[in-house]
Amino acid sequence: MRKWIIGVMAMLPLAVNTQANTGFLNDPRAETLIDELVEYGLDPEQVRYWLSQGNYLESTTTRIAAPREQTSTYREYRPLFVAESTIRQGREFMAEHADTLARVESELGVDPRVVVAIIGIETRYGRITGRDRVVDALGTLAFSDDRRNDYFYRELRALFRIAYEEQIDPLVLRGSYAGAMGVPQFMPSSYLAYAIDFSQDGKRDIWDNPVDAIGSVANYLAEHRWEPNGPVAMRARVVGDSFESIVANTRLQPHSTIAETADHGWSPIHPVADDRAVSTFRLDGEQGAEFWYGFNNLYVISRYNRSLSYAMAVHQLSLEF
Repeated sequence: MRKWIIGVMAMLPLAVNTQANTGFLNDPRAETLIDELVEYGLDPEQVRYWLSQGNYLESTTTRIAAPREQTSTYREYRPLFVAESTIRQGREFMAEHADTLARVESELGVDPRVVVAIIGIETRYGRITGRDRVVDALGTLAFSDDRRNDYFYRELRALFRIAYEEQIDPLVLRGSYAGAMGVPQFMPSSYLAYAIDFSQDGKRDIWDNPVDAIGSVANYLAEHRWEPNGPVAMRARVVGDSFESIVANTRLQPHSTIAETADHGWSPIHPVADDRAVSTFRLDGEQGAEFWYGFNNLYVISRYNRSLSYAMAVHQLSLEF
């Protein structure tokens, strides 16, 4: 899937026939993007060629409008990932990469089980990394009327920076319908900010090197202030008439203390300090409504994917390893 190239100039002969295919070049923002990338040192004709090779993906615009984690209840979402097959494969992945995962814990302070759970949910431990060309997915959304087109414009710019800095042909990279790449499904900006050369071979290879992929996921969590050995989530008991009033499923950053939640009839099932900061949320579980406390580490997981269902699936899958 990945092709290393020797310098940007090595690809310039490919740019001769740009008139044969306009790709995304007809969009008025294309020239702005080219000018911005020239400031990073890229050759304008090379960028123009890459853009000319882009293809609009109708499937991207429809799929991104309704991601599964936002359209399913947790009772529907959880079994898709916390299942016998993902548990078994996760244990195998942990055994295969035990040395690397031990380094994750000792050097970065991150729970290796959570790293493995994220990789399991994102790509089935590297088995399913996406079939769409990243340039097509990002270009489709960047040069569209999507309300987030500015975000995807920046991601497309980041993709071309990666191509330049890492000497990778961006036209061969494949990923998700939204442009997420590699074993960890990093967006290009996340790659630039958090991907690391954990194997110490001089490359940040999240596509074909599981050591770099594992280290990069752990580094993402560490950089978002993972609390070593800290709790993630805990069930709560609820009583009285006001416990529903503090449910805040869209507010996962801890914002209340245990003592404050007690005033509304909440209490943790295991001892927790009264001054511990928490979030409070409700899940649709197998047996009905479940009430939970979320700690800082749950919020950190949610920075990877801003979904309560996603964060809880990662947490609960990690407990199976």
